[in-house]
Amino acid sequence: MCDVSGYGAIASRFRGICVRDCLSDCLKKNINSPVNVLAYTVGFGIGIYLGILIEDHVALGYVNFQVTVKIDQGDPDYEHNKKLPETLRDNGYGVTETWGYGRDGSRLILNILAPRKADHRLMTLIHELAPDAFVMVNEPTQMSGGFWSKEVERRFRKVAHKN
Repeated sequence: MCDVSGYGAIASRFRGICVRDCLSDCLKKNINSPVNVLAYTVGFGIGIYLGILIEDHVALGYVNFQVTVKIDQGDPDYEHNKKLPETLRDNGYGVTETWGYGRDGSRLILNILAPRKADHRLMTLIHELAPDAFVMVNEPTQMSGGFWSKEVERRFRKVAHKN
């Protein structure tokens, strides 16, 4: 089982200790000077911004896309939407298909697990292939079993390098 929540808890605790210690030092010694308070707040803001940039660049982990498209036989996009799972698989993604029924008819529901580094590329591909699709993205915190393996990761990287 892959449990990424433990690393987040450790990092969060370390950050909390650093913030507490730094803030107490700043407030004890330099609270009387508005310039020092301003420098602290600007530095804090820049640190948060840089942290976000670094985290987006490193992009560890996975994202799960749930894509829902119309699959009614009378719909003009029926054949195109029916081929959507295979098209995504040809692009290196693992796709699980589920058929459902909503208020306005039949739906094809696709679950796609992908590396976080590929989320923008996958979202662009989905919008190109099925512009009317309803897409929901979340980050799994625990995974166990299933088809996701080093083989899928290798295949995804091979397809990604072609583009």
